[in-house]
Amino acid sequence: MKLTRYSLERGYVLLPVMLMVAMVAAIAFMLNRSSTMDVAVMSNQAQADQLQYVAEAAINHARWSLNRANCSNYQDLTAATLGSYQYSATVSPKDGSPVLINAVATDISGVARSRTASVRVFEAPAKWFRDEYTNNNYSGNDGNANWTGDWQELGETTNTN
Repeated sequence: MKLTRYSLERGYVLLPVMLMVAMVAAIAFMLNRSSTMDVAVMSNQAQADQLQYVAEAAINHARWSLNRANCSNYQDLTAATLGSYQYSATVSPKDGSPVLINAVATDISGVARSRTASVRVFEAPAKWFRDEYTNNNYSGNDGNANWTGDWQELGETTNTN
């Protein structure tokens, strides 16, 4: 038996197979890189959203403080803490209405986000009536003005004591 060598086999199929393997490897690499970048973008977006919410909390805190000041002698908020974040707010002008509030929120890594809002401030009424109902006698005067008489429930069919 005589051994024959095929001289026509020169590896023509090897080149397309290697190109296909290289393309599959390149696609896998790009998909992996893309998903890593997507995770980083989403993480940065979540951090920006959290800072935005903290800045809005600073504006609401400043608005609450302004309404308690009765339209004069407004104070800035300095270094208030909310979880792992800090916020501050500056108020301009220091009396009257409307007022411009500039709030800055900062996370523990030092990244900051600011937000500005123009708000109207309302003065508390000069006299207000209040009953804390600390006992059942319906005659509490806990405001800065007194009721003219005891509280009466009219039209009640149940016992009010």
